[in-house]
Amino acid sequence: LNGELLEDQPFHASTIQEVRDSELPLFDLKTIMAATDDFATTNKLGEGGFGPVYK
Repeated sequence: LNGELLEDQPFHASTIQEVRDSELPLFDLKTIMAATDDFATTNKLGEGGFGPVYK
């Protein structure tokens, strides 16, 4: 992403459908915020290739 927002990236219908069809779990922001206690630094494990990693 190189600092660009996802909204700036063009998505094709096939890409969106591939994400929906994947077997990976998808979580909404509300669920992630609850699970990480609003991204509390005490829950941060480190940094990965795609950004912060939380427990």
